[in-house]
Amino acid sequence: MLSIEITPSNIACPRIRCAHSGPEIKDASEANVVWLEQTDERGVCRAVSPPRAVLKAWGRKEVTNTLLGCNREL
Repeated sequence: MLSIEITPSNIACPRIRCAHSGPEIKDASEANVVWLEQTDERGVCRAVSPPRAVLKAWGRKEVTNTLLGCNREL
């Protein structure tokens, strides 16, 4: 989740939160960005879900699959 905060010095500052657990991601080395890709019959790969920022502690496959809607019944 992304939000913008205006600092006391009137500067816009992005705030990114873990899409799974909610705490703010303060250091890029603490997180990963995950998304789903699909390859068509020509071999062209494209993103089929929005990117989600997730703390590395929650970067497990089952959490990622739930966030991105993998294996969900249509």
